[in-house]
Amino acid sequence: MELDIHLPLQQPIDVDRIERLLLDSDPAGVVDLDPLTGHLRVSTCAGRDEVALVLLAAGHPVEVSDITIVPSVCCGGCSGCAGSVRPPPSGSQPGAIVRAPAP
Repeated sequence: MELDIHLPLQQPIDVDRIERLLLDSDPAGVVDLDPLTGHLRVSTCAGRDEVALVLLAAGHPVEVSDITIVPSVCCGGCSGCAGSVRPPPSGSQPGAIVRAPAP
């Protein structure tokens, strides 16, 4: 899930430190700073409470209410769409996936 976090600009934001701490909870987590809004963007499977604790440990305390879950913009194209996958024909290899022809 993607999170948008409004941090008070009282001190420089150490994005690398935040990401290192987040990686302890979520090895696939990604953190960056939005140059247009100044908001911190976090992509993680960690919940808002856990991210708030990571930010506290990094020296950037926030309220959970300062962390907004951003709606997904995933179209499903990278990993396929459930509508384009059908069960393999009988007699095929176990676990085989047969893709439906493109419309």
